[in-house]
Amino acid sequence: MCENQSFSESGYYSNGTIKLILQYAAPKYNWPLGEKDIKIDLLFHMVSCNVPDLSKAVPAPEFERSEEPRTLVAEFGADLMYRKCQFLYYVSGVQSYRCGTTKTNNDFNQNSMKPLKINCATVLNSPCDDKPLTHHPPMCGQVEGFTYSILNDHINPDDVNSNITVNVTFRSTLMNKKPLYFVAFYGDAEPFNREIDVELLGVNMRHILGNATNCPKFNSNGTCEAKLNLVNASIIITNLQMNKLYGVTICAVIDPHNLTYPEVSGVALGMKSKANRIFIDSAAFKKQRPGLLTGLIAGSTATLLLLLVGTFIWIQRKQNAKVKMHQLKLEQMKYNNDLRYTNLPKKQDIWELERRNLIIYDDQKLGSGAFGSVYKGRLIGIAKGNKNAQSTLGINLMRAENCDVAVKKLLEYADQLSKSEFLNEISLMKTLGYHERLVNMLACITETEPYCLI
Repeated sequence: MCENQSFSESGYYSNGTIKLILQYAAPKYNWPLGEKDIKIDLLFHMVSCNVPDLSKAVPAPEFERSEEPRTLVAEFGADLMYRKCQFLYYVSGVQSYRCGTTKTNNDFNQNSMKPLKINCATVLNSPCDDKPLTHHPPMCGQVEGFTYSILNDHINPDDVNSNITVNVTFRSTLMNKKPLYFVAFYGDAEPFNREIDVELLGVNMRHILGNATNCPKFNSNGTCEAKLNLVNASIIITNLQMNKLYGVTICAVIDPHNLTYPEVSGVALGMKSKANRIFIDSAAFKKQRPGLLTGLIAGSTATLLLLLVGTFIWIQRKQNAKVKMHQLKLEQMKYNNDLRYTNLPKKQDIWELERRNLIIYDDQKLGSGAFGSVYKGRLIGIAKGNKNAQSTLGINLMRAENCDVAVKKLLEYADQLSKSEFLNEISLMKTLGYHERLVNMLACITETEPYCLI
C-alpha cells in the first residue's frame, strides 16, 4: 500500500512510503500463552531491481506486530515501486517471550521461500502506471584521482585562522549515467582506525560546513547553463583553515528534480559515501631562518671548500708541468738517440765491439758509477777503436791484445733516461780520444743490452 508521506531512515530518503502487510496462518492448536507471546522472525532479502541505483543502500525492513491479529507490518521507500524491485522472504524462526525458547526454521528450500514484487501494478493506491518517469537521485562518492591545490598567493603560517582557498580536481567514474554538474560537500572530519575503512570511505566527515559546485550559472529548469567537463572536473572550495582535517564528498547531480543528498551525521558506516581528505599543514609554509651560527658554519665551510679546490688545482697544474717537462725530455732523448752513432752502418762504427770478444767477470766487481757497476773483464783480440790514434798512448793501446780491461756495464733495469745519459758518456769518451791523465775508452757495446763501456 502506498502512502503520501516521506520515508527517511539512516540516510535513505524517499518522497513516498510503501507499507507492506504480511499475514501468517493460525496454528492448528491455540498457543496457551496467547498470540502476543509469539514473535515471528522474518528474513527479507532484496534480489534485484529493474532500475538499479548504486548511489545509496536500501535499509533492511523491520517487521513489527500490527494491531490486527496474526499480522506483521514494515515500511519501505516508494522509489522501490518505480525501480521494480524483487524480494524473497521466509520465516526464519518462532520464539516465545515467556518460555525463552526459539524454534528455528532450517528448511531453506524453494517452498519455504516466498517471492515478492514491488512495482506500480502490485502496490495499492499507486499514483503511477507501469512506465513511470522517475527522478534519479544524486550519486555521491563515485570519483577517483582526487587532488587539491592552494590558490592563495601569500599565506601566513602563524595565523592558523586565515581563510584558505583550494581547487579540488577529480575524475568521475560514472559509466552509464551522465551528470549535469557536480556538488562538493565539505566539513570537519576525523580519520578512521581501520585501513579498509580508509581505503573505501577516506575520512569520517562528522558534519557539513558548506558546499560548492562547478556550475557557475544555472538555467531556470535547474540545469547548468555553462558547458562543463563532466569527466575531469574541478571545484573551488573557500574558507578552509590550516591544521584541520576536512572531508570532501563529491556528488553528481543526475536529475534537477531530485536533489536529495545523503546524510552525513548519524548514518551507519555501511551507508556513508566516500569523503576525500584535505589537510593544510602550516609547517609547509614556514620559511627556514638560519641563525648566526649556522651562517658562520656555512661561510667557513664554503671558504674551506674553496681553499681545498684552489690547492688541488695548484697541485694538479704543478704535476702537469712536471709531466710535460718529462715528456719533453724523453722526446729530446729520443731525438738524440736517433742521431747517435749506433744508427750509422756498423762498418763505420769502429768503437763497437762484438759481445763475443769480451769476457766479464761478474764476481769481480771493481766499483759503481752513476748508471751502473764496473767489473773486471778481458778483451779478446785487438780493439779497433784506437787504430787511427796519433798519440803515443793511442799507439800503445792499439798494440794491446788479449788484455785485462775494466768494463762499465749499465744496469739491465735502467730506464730510458739512464740509457740516454750512458750513451752520451760513450759519445763524450769517443770525442775526447786518448789522454795520459784520463781513463781512456777502448771500445763499447751498444747494439745489444746491457750496454758496456770498455
